[in-house]
Amino acid sequence: AMRLAETEEPVLHPSMAQSIGCFDMLTGLFDLKKLAEAGIDITLFPQVNDRVISIGQYSGGPQIFTAIGDNQASVYGACRGRSKLLANIGTGSQISMISDEYRELSGLETRPYLDGEFLISGNSLCGGSSFDILTGLVNEVIDLFVSVPQEQLLKILDELALKSGKDKDLKVDTRFRGTREEPEIRGSITGITNENFTLGKLSYAFADGVCRELHDFYTLMPDADSLTAMSVSGNAVRNSKLYRKCLSQYFKEKEIMMSEYREEAAYGAALYAFEKENTF
Repeated sequence: AMRLAETEEPVLHPSMAQSIGCFDMLTGLFDLKKLAEAGIDITLFPQVNDRVISIGQYSGGPQIFTAIGDNQASVYGACRGRSKLLANIGTGSQISMISDEYRELSGLETRPYLDGEFLISGNSLCGGSSFDILTGLVNEVIDLFVSVPQEQLLKILDELALKSGKDKDLKVDTRFRGTREEPEIRGSITGITNENFTLGKLSYAFADGVCRELHDFYTLMPDADSLTAMSVSGNAVRNSKLYRKCLSQYFKEKEIMMSEYREEAAYGAALYAFEKENTF
């Protein structure tokens, strides 16, 4: 943003500033006192403005606005005017809820959002990448006979899973990289029988495990049950009927809406800046 606007003075929105650390979300500022006590040069920390403001122009043309966080931008791009809840399944996965007040909740992270609101977020370290583990295993077997492109293999597993259906005993815990609070946790496959250990049922169990973890985060979110709609985004869920079906099963009381645009974060950032420009 600074390079496009040809400026040398950074200005951070709280949604970006919080990711640096030592940021007080209630005041919307860096905790300069604690930083100084830690021996850190406070002049290193840029100005924070809770409004998205113009920081200059690109080559005398379009205005360049303060950058906002990618999680916040994707929620805005996918949810604006449609819902306050977003499930995103890409390489990782997360479920985010817009809140009008700051809350500290065990197992969840609270982040600054836009226009004075907050984002309550449950973040999984393995989302669609869980399928990479499964496709790696399948490819290892297939390589003994024939090579299948990754995108074709994912489609095959998707179709096999939908055809075979969910097995009530077969469970996959997809926390293969642990969690943010408990990094030592590892994933597992349980409930294997001689009937259910098939590629189709195993594929279904992998997708089900990803969506189950998001639903576990959701149950920790205050007042989330009162929301009647949920937006969904991310290439994994966009390209997979299986993931969409699993989400619908776990969030059956909500209207599930696919985001309108593929690059939700880029769309949300541009849209928010456009709307702010027209309020100047």
